[in-house]
Amino acid sequence: KQYDLSFECFTKCEKKNFKKVYLQLAVAYDLGLGVKKDQSKALHYYSKIEDVESSGAALNNLGVMYKLGKSVPKDYDKAFYYYKKAYELKVNQAYRNLANCYFDGIGTEVNINRGFEILDEGIKDNVSSCYIRYGYIYEKGLYGITVDTKKAFDYYSKAVELKDPDGYYFLAWCYNKGIGCIKSDYNFINYLKLAEKNGYREINYA
Repeated sequence: KQYDLSFECFTKCEKKNFKKVYLQLAVAYDLGLGVKKDQSKALHYYSKIEDVESSGAALNNLGVMYKLGKSVPKDYDKAFYYYKKAYELKVNQAYRNLANCYFDGIGTEVNINRGFEILDEGIKDNVSSCYIRYGYIYEKGLYGITVDTKKAFDYYSKAVELKDPDGYYFLAWCYNKGIGCIKSDYNFINYLKLAEKNGYREINYA
C-alpha cells in the first residue's frame, strides 16, 4: 500500500473532473492516508458526493463528524439524520450507528426496541457491524441483555468470517481475556495482526 501515490492519482482524477473520486479524497483527508489529516477538507469532499453508490458511505461519515464535532459543531440531530439516510442505503456501519442513536438517545428519543430491530435486520442482511455490536452488548450486558460471553465470542467470530477489521480486533481481546473462550496469547497476537492487515488503524494501544 502506497497511500501517497494513490492520493496523487486521486488528485489528478479530480483535476479531470472525475467526480467519483470525491469519496476517496474525503476518506484520505479524514484518516490521513497519503496526506495530512484535515477534517475541514474531508467535510468539503463528503458534502460534494452525489452519486448513489458513494453517497451512502459519505452520509454515514458525515453522521460521525456531526456526532463527534469533527470540523463542525456537534449536532446530534444532524448525526441522526445522516445515519438514517446511510442506513436506508444499507451502509454497513450505518446499521450500528443508527441503532446506537436509538439505544443512547442521540438525535432522537431512546427506543431500545427500535435499536434491536435495526440490529436484527442487519443480522438478517449479514451485516458485520451488527454482529460486532451484538457481541459487545452480550459481553458487557447492556440494554437489559444478560451477560453471555459465549454469545459475545460467537458474534465476534461471525464478523471475522466477513473479514471485518473490528471483528478481528474484538476477537483478539476475547483470547486475551478469556471471553467465551480459553485464553491464548498466540491467538491474541495473531488476530491483532489480522485486524491490522485488514485495515484496523487504532492498533497501537493493543
